[in-house]
Order: sequence, then structure tokens, then C-alpha cells
Amino acid sequence: MGDAGEDLSHAVVGMGTDEFSNVDPAVVTGKLKSILDPTPRIEMASVEIGGIRIGVIHVEQHPSRPIIAQKTEGDKIKEGDIFYRYPGQSARIKYSDLRAMLDQRDRQARLDVMPMVERLLALGPQRALVADLEEGVLANGQGRIAIDSELLKNISFIREGNFDEVAGAPTLKLIGEVVPVDQNDIRSRGVLTDDVFLRNFLSGQTISQPTEYIRYAAVGGRAAWLPIGYFAQKAGLSRRAVRELVAGLPGDTAQKKVLLTRIDKADGAKKNYAGSPKTIVEKLMAGQIIEPTDAKSAGSIAQAICGLREKVPLLLADLLGLLGRCLAAIDAEGRTPALSSVRRAACRIDELFFPLTD
Repeated sequence: MGDAGEDLSHAVVGMGTDEFSNVDPAVVTGKLKSILDPTPRIEMASVEIGGIRIGVIHVEQHPSRPIIAQKTEGDKIKEGDIFYRYPGQSARIKYSDLRAMLDQRDRQARLDVMPMVERLLALGPQRALVADLEEGVLANGQGRIAIDSELLKNISFIREGNFDEVAGAPTLKLIGEVVPVDQNDIRSRGVLTDDVFLRNFLSGQTISQPTEYIRYAAVGGRAAWLPIGYFAQKAGLSRRAVRELVAGLPGDTAQKKVLLTRIDKADGAKKNYAGSPKTIVEKLMAGQIIEPTDAKSAGSIAQAICGLREKVPLLLADLLGLLGRCLAAIDAEGRTPALSSVRRAACRIDELFFPLTD
């Protein structure tokens, strides 16, 4: 209570420092992106009320609720947590509220899709294409064409459900070049994980947006070892350009620092293991392929690949195929710890065949 008896339980105290005002919103968003999926959209501002400066964070309601914690962070956020705003507090959501949220989302999805369904029925399958704005493609079940990422920005109104048509005007007008997409084309606009990253490298297929893989390796992935030289070469980036790209990303995580160190080293993934891997690496350097028989041998082969020296006589396709078979053997037995050796081996192959150039 104040001197005059007024209730001061909700009094505006204000900020004692300018720390909040100096925080880069990109850093906050980067932190949220690493913890929450999907990432909530926020706006930050500092305002003055009665001569007192306060900080304001506005969190928009996400159209793809619920937002789920994808990893444990400290003591208060556990993997799988869904927080819900109750009167006066944010707490883990109750089942009834989660069920109501999901039902509401389903109802809204049906309402949003009905205008499109009606339009598709009116046009018929021969005259219609469906635009996937996450993958960046137009498809009708028989073929696909890719939409340039810059063009996607110009038609982002579709995300807002704006399907009203003006008589005689096209609903969607494409300006610029459209490129046919092969069925093996890898689109980085979709969900990218450590596993997808590794398998895309091992497959050696065409990459549509290679710089997204480099960004993911720096701030999105969890694995310490992810190959980037292959993707840098596909993007036409020099060592300096890759460093500038990574250094310019928001955040100051340990993973980003490790990647910056790797960019400056030609053989950062090289490691000489003792025992069986030491014997295998000499056979590989002699041009012999050693096939994995189980997860244990697969792990040893992966460690041997990490010790490969310059001018290895084996072809890139041979090494990628061998490492892919090692990965399959490890997956078959669920030997998750051995995956780190496979990822590091992939980075060693990457260094040998796709070195960053100045």
C-alpha cells in the first residue's frame, strides 16, 4: 500500500538500466528458434509511462499453434512443454485447453481450405496447380515447377488466406523465370535436421538452396560435425564468403564458434584413431574398400575415414557409398553414439573433395 493507501501491487517500476533497449531482437529470435517450434513472432520496444521507461515484448498468436519446446532449457523449460497463458500466469497447458486449441485449429484449417477446394473443383485437375510456399513448388501430381525464393516474397499474401478474386483478374501472376524441378531435387525450404543434412550430403544430389545448409550448420543444427564445403561449392562461395556468412548470423553460440574455427582449417575433421581404425585407414589409403558387417565395424570404418590423408586413391562416390552403408548398419542396431563418427567422417570427405578456397 502507498502513503495514501492506494494499491501499488501493479505499480510500474521501470527499468534501471538500458540493457533491454540495447538487446538485438535478432538475438532473441535466434534463441527462441533454438528452443521453440514453431518459432513465435515477437516485437520489442521500450516506452515511457509517467516518466518511467519500461520494456515491452509483444508475442503474436502463431497460426500453427501449439508452440512446443523442442529441447530442455534450464530448470523451467523441458522438452515437449507447451506453455499456455492463464489469468496472471503462464503455465504448462492443461489437457482440456490443448484439446480446445487443436479443435479450433482444425476448424480454421477447414474454413481456410474450402475456397481453394471449391476453386480446384471448378477448374478441374487438368487446369490447376497447387502452390506449396514452404517447398517453393507448383505441382499437380504429374509434374512440378520451382518458384524462386524472391518471387515467393511477392506472393506471400497467399499465406494470409487472401483468395478474393476481382472479375477478370488472375488470382496469381508469376513474373520471371520458372525452372523445372527434378524429382531428386533437394529443397532446403522444408524441414532440415541433422539427419537430413547428413543424408543429403551422402546422396550427392542437386541442392537448390545450398546456403541454407551452411546457415543451419552454424545456428540451427545440434551436431558438432556437419559438412559445409560441398554446399559452399554449390553456392559458389569462397572461404572468405562462407566466413562472412556465418559470422553475420545472429547469436554467439558455441556451435557457431566451432564452425568458424573449422572454416579456417583445411583438415579440422582429420583425426588419427588407434586400434582397428588405424589398420583400416591404411587399407583405404591403399585403395581397398572394407565393408561394414555390423554397427561396431561400421563405427571403426567411420573413424578410419577421419584419418584419411591427402591424395586418397578412392573415388568420392566410393567413399560416400561406404559411409552410407556404415550409417545404415549403425541405424539398424540403434547405435546412436556412433553417429558422431559418421558425421565427422563426412566432414573429412568434405575437406578432401570439396575444400574451401580463398
